[in-house]
Amino acid sequence: MKNKRVITKTQKKRYFFILGTAAGALVIASALIWEQTRSYWSGPLGISAKTQRLQPTLISEESEMTIPLFYFILNIPKNFLNKPIPYQISYKKGPPSHFISQIEGRMDTDIQLTFEGPKTPERILERSKIQSCLTSPLSWECLSTRELVLHQYVQNPASQNPTEWDLQWFQVNDSTLSAEEQTQGFYLQAKDSTHTLDQWIFIQASGAQQLISLRRPNTPTGQSAFDLVSQSIASIRTYPDLKYGRELINRTLAEVRLEAIKNESNPALRLKQLVETQILLIAKVSVEPDSLDSFFHLAGTSTLLLKNADPAHFFWSSLAQGNLRASYLYAHDIAPLDPKTSQIQAFWLDTNITD
Repeated sequence: MKNKRVITKTQKKRYFFILGTAAGALVIASALIWEQTRSYWSGPLGISAKTQRLQPTLISEESEMTIPLFYFILNIPKNFLNKPIPYQISYKKGPPSHFISQIEGRMDTDIQLTFEGPKTPERILERSKIQSCLTSPLSWECLSTRELVLHQYVQNPASQNPTEWDLQWFQVNDSTLSAEEQTQGFYLQAKDSTHTLDQWIFIQASGAQQLISLRRPNTPTGQSAFDLVSQSIASIRTYPDLKYGRELINRTLAEVRLEAIKNESNPALRLKQLVETQILLIAKVSVEPDSLDSFFHLAGTSTLLLKNADPAHFFWSSLAQGNLRASYLYAHDIAPLDPKTSQIQAFWLDTNITD
């Protein structure tokens, strides 16, 4: 006869404890999966995009200027709240073989406008398929396309913890172009209790993508910034190559008289002209990333900005220093032994900037 195994009270308690712990873990895991699933489908991956047709806008000479940026020609905001908008490039190993990665405009203390350089996704999808999947009701057939296209842009506002999302497919109705040539892409908005992140993702026929984003507070001032940027978005015309942008910026820069700006007696007007000249030079390096002369002049105008900015306004000094630093590093990538690169380094050292 086999001996019967006697289970003690202590062992019974241990078994019940293990079972209870496992059941609790299962309940928690199920709740987390449910919450993730709910958020997944209630977020942008579960939204059918509305189609928004934008009408091209005329330039507002007071608040905008026409420039190329990468494959775009657009009316970029230059003034907001009666103040010039300074733009800054950040350094990332790129020129002369790649585009500069990012251009940032500080519209106000808490309002940032960002232009990113063109990027080609690892997996290129036809633009018509992207449009169809984003604007159609959700289906299993389109689920992988939605995840592939939206994933990185859904991650961008991660620090916000968005409570509201909006998704649209936009197209600038330019009657001079065929439907295929018209500027188009999708717009993704993420909003939380205090701020909104607007992202316009432009998709070229080639598959390349280009991002414009605006981070703004949920205030009347933030709404005004959105209205101005939306006006700029509707002005954008996309080109298949850079020659059109290069022709435009070369004509525009030929009219700039830097000596006259240096000798301007009105400090506010001189600051405005310096900022606008910097915008033109940033536009130049966006379409000619191997232009040493442009980085040299961008460094020179940054030095002038540092000399003309009110020392109490750290905001201006910081942006000018950023452009000066990036100009030197890009120049060093392009032509490390060129005398102009040494001059840019001297500008940088004279301002007591350390890396």
